[in-house]
Formats: sequence, structure tokens, C-alpha cells
Amino acid sequence: MASLLTEDAEACIVAVAPTNNATRNLAYAIAKQVESAKDSMLILLSISAEKVMKDAEDEDAVTQYKKYRLTSRLESLDTTNVPDDDKKFIPTYVKKRSEMGSKGEEERRALALALDYGGINLICATVSTAELFADQLKARATVLLVDEAGQIATSQTVALTSRLPHIKKIVLAGDVKQLPTFSHGISRRITAPATESTLVTAEKKKTLMAVELKKSYRSHPYLVQAVAPWYDHKLLPEADPEERDLLTVSNLPLPNPAAPLLLLHVTDGDTKTESSSRQNLAQENIAVSLLKKIPELCNTYAITVLCYYRGSAENIRAAIKEEFPEDEQFAVETVDSYQGREEEVVVLVTTRSPRKKRLHRAAADFVEEDDFALSDERAIATSTI
Repeated sequence: MASLLTEDAEACIVAVAPTNNATRNLAYAIAKQVESAKDSMLILLSISAEKVMKDAEDEDAVTQYKKYRLTSRLESLDTTNVPDDDKKFIPTYVKKRSEMGSKGEEERRALALALDYGGINLICATVSTAELFADQLKARATVLLVDEAGQIATSQTVALTSRLPHIKKIVLAGDVKQLPTFSHGISRRITAPATESTLVTAEKKKTLMAVELKKSYRSHPYLVQAVAPWYDHKLLPEADPEERDLLTVSNLPLPNPAAPLLLLHVTDGDTKTESSSRQNLAQENIAVSLLKKIPELCNTYAITVLCYYRGSAENIRAAIKEEFPEDEQFAVETVDSYQGREEEVVVLVTTRSPRKKRLHRAAADFVEEDDFALSDERAIATSTI
């Protein structure tokens, strides 16, 4: 990112991601590494995302977002060369939109002013939001960065690119082995290639330049070896096992004492929620049981629960709020919103599971025993339940 801005002083980068959380993660990562981004970056999230953030408990995340919000950029705008009508418009707009999640009005006019007079050359947005404001971005955008491109449909990237006529360079970042684009109930034979991921489509074009990152510095070496076959054994571990030994040095009876990973197989079926998501009460109850055990046996509260489905995430959040004191709350996220982040201990709830008549050992009974085990450790280390 820094090199893109250095190469061309007139460059304006539009960086898109599939979700609001992924967009924030991308923006904050850029802010840490690119000094100039602190004064020239803008984050565009949906109104619904702002409503969620308004009630967020992570005050640091909310404060950081507000720095790069459209209203903040307009408040700090030098209005010397701004037309009189627009000078009057800016405080009116800021006042109406000062509360996060308030009704959006005249967003396009506000964005156009920020781009014309605010010295902004880096815009982070969801791909849907970027499409919504393409008319305001098209005169400035010269570089399109697509993060988590494996989760963004080719049709979305093409639609956005076609509306940005001055794009000189497109950069795709992602992992074809991670979450693909999602469409429920429709055969891939029908939806492809429209819903095929941007990264998969680009990979088929052998003439495009691609850089493979083959070393993993986050995960325990044994976990990297476990997933290496999916990467044709090109993925190499670089982390020191002694720095990822939260569970391996404990007395927990892991199936392999040197590998911080345990898979709990639950055959109870999942059901659809009222919001058309999915839930699995058995898996969710086990996840909550694990949260009660981990701090005691592992001496850490650095635990995050990841769920494939929003329905499971909502159920677990409600259970944590009811069963744990306020100072012992745990983060519960969906997998797609957690891409690129890490935690000491991660409990992964798949929700969906094959139905079988017999189960050799009940997972619910297993976690009630004193010698149960689970996963360790940053990023990829998970306990599948």
C-alpha cells in the first residue's frame, strides 16, 4: 500500500473488502503500516454497521473508526476554497449524521466534498458501498485493491471496475483455500461463473502476475503441517513451537501432546432460525461449557468463539451475557468477519454436522470431565465442536 502511494503521488486507492468488519480490519491494518493514511484515509461503512458499532463494547474500535468517518473528515476540512452553498451544507450534514447509525441523507454530496477538498487518497469500503458511491469515486480512483478477493464474486468486481474508468492497476489479495463466495440453495452449475470468486477467476488467467506467500508466522507448526496438503505442501511453518505452547506444555490430554488441536464431533442436527440463519443448540451449549473451563485450566481469558452461522453466534452471545459476569465476557464472531485476526484460543462452532444414529462418545459429556482438552492457539488453532 505504501509503495502504491509512493510510486504515484496522484494515486487514489479504493480498497474494498466483502464485509463491514473486514473493511474495518483492513483500514486499521493500513493505518498501522502507512503513516500518510492517518491524514488521508476515509472509511465508508453501511448505516446498519454504524448502528452495530454504536452499541459496541470495544470503545477503542469505535474511537478508531470515528477518526476516519466521513463526518470527521468534513469537520476537519479546510473550507477556504469551498463554495458558499457547500460551506453551509457541511455543518448541517455533520449535525444530522453526528450520531452513528442515524439516517443517511445527501451522502453522495458529502463524499464528493470530502474527496474534492479533503486531501483523501485512500478510501476503504465494502464492495457494495463502493458500488453505491461509484459515481463519486470514478473521477479520482486510479488503483483498486480487493482484499479477501476469494469471498467477492467476480461479477461484483467487474461491475465496480467498469464504473471506475481511470483505474490503472488492480491488486487482488486473498486465499483460494479460505471461505468462498456464498450462495444458498442454488447449484454452482447455474450461478457460476457469475458467483465464482474474483480470486479463482484471476487464478485461471495464467498470464496475470501472482505472488505466493508460502510462510506462516502465526500458527503452531503442527497446525501448519495439518493444512499444508491443501496447499500442495507449499505452505511452510516459521513460528517457534515454544511461542505457541499455551496448551502443549499443560497437563491437558491432547490426542497428540505436541499438537494444540482437538476436534469434537457432534452429530446433533442444526435447525433454521427465524432470520433464515442456522443454529445447533448442542454445539452452542458445548461452546459455552468450554468457556467455563478454559480460564480455569489454561489461565487465559484471551478466547474467541467463531461461528459459521450468525444464528449460532447470536445464541452464544446471549448465553454468555446471561451466564457470565460482566468482567468475564468473551468475543463471539462469525468466521467471515474475523478474517485476518488472531487470538490465543479459538473455539470454532461449525453448526452444520452430519446426522448419525450412534455416537461413540458424547461430546457434551466429554467437556464435563476434569481432563477434557481443546485447542490452542493463535489464528488458525481451533477446537471444532
